[in-house]
Amino acid sequence: MNGKRRFVYPVLVASHAKASDLWPIAHHFIRKNWPDHPPIYLGANGGANIDKVPKGWQLIDRGEDRSFSRSLMDYVDAVESEYLILMLDDFAILDPMSNERLEEACRFAKKHEAVYLRLTPNPPGDIPFESGYTQIVIDKRPSYATSLQMAIWKRDFLRTLLEYDFNPWEFEVRGGKTEEALANASRFFVAKEPLIRYTHFVEKGKFFPFVRHWKDEGIPTDTTRGYWTEEEVRRMQGDWIRRTIRKIVPRTWRNRIRVRLGLSEL
Repeated sequence: MNGKRRFVYPVLVASHAKASDLWPIAHHFIRKNWPDHPPIYLGANGGANIDKVPKGWQLIDRGEDRSFSRSLMDYVDAVESEYLILMLDDFAILDPMSNERLEEACRFAKKHEAVYLRLTPNPPGDIPFESGYTQIVIDKRPSYATSLQMAIWKRDFLRTLLEYDFNPWEFEVRGGKTEEALANASRFFVAKEPLIRYTHFVEKGKFFPFVRHWKDEGIPTDTTRGYWTEEEVRRMQGDWIRRTIRKIVPRTWRNRIRVRLGLSEL
């Protein structure tokens, strides 16, 4: 970290060698909005080109890029810290970061022996806990309790979940329903207000439409990746809403709603 040393855990950017075109973009926004950042580790199995690693980032490359969980396990093992901040490679930090607020969150995680502290309420927690934070009620077995939004993770706990070798979707939906999660049910938290504002800019290997404008602002987006159209994004969002409703609302309730609307049951 540059400047004053703070009680802030290291950042692990989870990636792989074939996604090296995303690193300059993420680095641009970190340099702009988080210049006084803690140490940043770049997890990138698969023979990463050292010349493409952003200045100041520490590369972790353990050879072959394996599954999402197996490669992430390699990266987690290389970070010698009780806690770490997990960030995906397609996150762009949009506003200046407050290390004071982040330091407070790190101390909160340590004090309450958190295994997971989401830095933005997306999704929010379930019940109030302490000023500025809510708690996730794991006993309800909610989906996305282990969302891959930016979060402070207890390193050893994160590693136990990676042993299941979930893909990213399974990790978010099923990670909070594992025996290990239930055994730590009182240790999942969410910040009430975003401690960091960011956006993800890639979906299924293609850029969102707004990335086109970044190049005009001098942001390094020279890449062979394609772009989604606005119409395709709207369809994806609609599909996501429908999938989410199917997961959250029991089939019997959905059928009652359909009957009231004059539709046939599912």
